[in-house]
Amino acid sequence: MESPTRMTRLTKMKCGTSVNRKDKLMNNRFHFVSSLFPQFILPRWSGLASLATLALTITLSAEPANEWPAEFSSASAFDVAAEGGTVHLLLAQPTDDGTLALFFTKSTDIGQSWTSPVEIPTDHAPPGRHQRGHDPQLAVSGDRLIALWAAEGDGPWGGGPLATATSEDGGRTWQAGPGSEREAGVGFRFPALSSGKGAFHVVWIHAVGTDRSLRHARLEFGANSWSPPAVIDPSICACCWNQLKFTDDGRMITLYRDYAPSDMGFAISTDQGGSWEIQKHAGAFDWRFEGCPHVGGGLASGQTKSGNPLLLATVWTGHSEHAGAYILRSLDGGHSWDRQPIAENLPRGHINTDIALLTNGHASATWDAPQEGGARGIFVTESTDAGKIWGPPRQLSAAGTAGSHPRLVAMNHHDAFIALWTETTSEGKTRLVIAPIKPTE
Repeated sequence: MESPTRMTRLTKMKCGTSVNRKDKLMNNRFHFVSSLFPQFILPRWSGLASLATLALTITLSAEPANEWPAEFSSASAFDVAAEGGTVHLLLAQPTDDGTLALFFTKSTDIGQSWTSPVEIPTDHAPPGRHQRGHDPQLAVSGDRLIALWAAEGDGPWGGGPLATATSEDGGRTWQAGPGSEREAGVGFRFPALSSGKGAFHVVWIHAVGTDRSLRHARLEFGANSWSPPAVIDPSICACCWNQLKFTDDGRMITLYRDYAPSDMGFAISTDQGGSWEIQKHAGAFDWRFEGCPHVGGGLASGQTKSGNPLLLATVWTGHSEHAGAYILRSLDGGHSWDRQPIAENLPRGHINTDIALLTNGHASATWDAPQEGGARGIFVTESTDAGKIWGPPRQLSAAGTAGSHPRLVAMNHHDAFIALWTETTSEGKTRLVIAPIKPTE
């Protein structure tokens, strides 16, 4: 049952229903950040784009199909997944009573309009501490969806078991789902979720005392429990987010921060997680660091224009001779990687990155970096040849705004990308910003 505080602020909803908050929504504003360049804007967006203005603020109407719900203006964490022409969005919102509410919505028009938000049930396993980089997770397979988060517990940093909610009707309704076994003193941290053939998969940092390992489990569609955890790497970094993807040929790949050295580890499974093969580090810098940088990476898979398997990744290192963010490219399944700086003359310090790839070979990489005055801006670069050559960086965020942890999702049905990030307002609140990007030819 919802607490009185939350019930006064939130209304239970199903996708497609109207939001009974017209007085609030009429005053709510959604910041739609367009690309700087007219050639990146799809024709139907042309009425929204202003060449003289980087960020265009749209006042919401009371029409349900076009509402950007008020709950999302204070989103503190999120995850995004695309399938077909639909982008699915999971948002976390802090509540007045110190808990975390999760919402689901989706868009079929590259983020121009969204279904009315559905609150995801979490009373069976209240979420623990989440923030950008340690976001709740979402995976989609047709009408099957799963939301996953780290529940409260007595493990390191208050970590507990993994918890889920599932939907069998495209996100219209949600039910409590199977979670991991609760273990005393154990924290399941920084999960990464993906959907494969007949199952959902998750990897996470398994924290027990001072030990940290990378583990994997599988939930078969329709099953009531996860498979027993399998150890991928017995010793890894403690606090960097992970990536989990499937390649076109069905291999499962994961990117994670290793320990000693603190380079990005890369592992492959060819049997749906039954066994794993650890590869050479993705971007082998031999960075020796006693601590956790709190920086993960980005990962994308596809094919070159000639049909060869292709992996792209973004990584960051604090190595004194190589400090910075890099784009990596592999044509041999991750056994070796070519690398190039994501941009020239970047400021020193941590940089959060992501990367995405369309089936036509267009790729996009994004990152955050300090601007003049100290606030972090959101930047993007593009490639039209499957990641071999990259164009000059462009800033997506408005000058002076404080953006963080950008994400990219490839929308093959629309031949476009969607960039998403969180932005801190002058009042200290966090809001979600979304920018569709139409690749150059």
